[in-house]
Amino acid sequence: MNMMKKIFRKDCESSIIGSLKDSVLEILHECSNEGWDCYNAEAILSKVVHETFKFIELLPVDVTMPEVIPEPSGDVGLLWQKSNSQLLSLAISAEGVLSYAFIFGKNEGCGHLQFFDELPEMISKLLRMF
Repeated sequence: MNMMKKIFRKDCESSIIGSLKDSVLEILHECSNEGWDCYNAEAILSKVVHETFKFIELLPVDVTMPEVIPEPSGDVGLLWQKSNSQLLSLAISAEGVLSYAFIFGKNEGCGHLQFFDELPEMISKLLRMF
């Protein structure tokens, strides 16, 4: 039974990670030119996609699927939203900087964190809310 759970868990992990990566690649394809939004949006570059893939690989196995959003700044955004009063928005830059904003009822905050080989503790805590 434990072996089946491990196989199922690995399949779920691969499915979510694969889906997220597919969404990011779609954004790269659609937004790789400056002005992709018909205004002055910066192009989504392969370096941003690389950093986003690194971040996605660090996500907990049981994370819910976020919406993947191109940002006019050239970053890739991930949005988890249960309601207007419960959301987490992350933007990943080419330099591996996470910009985040969250609302949980009356609690809200924002900031910037550098990530390397592990998920920053603050982001881990926020993701547990979803």
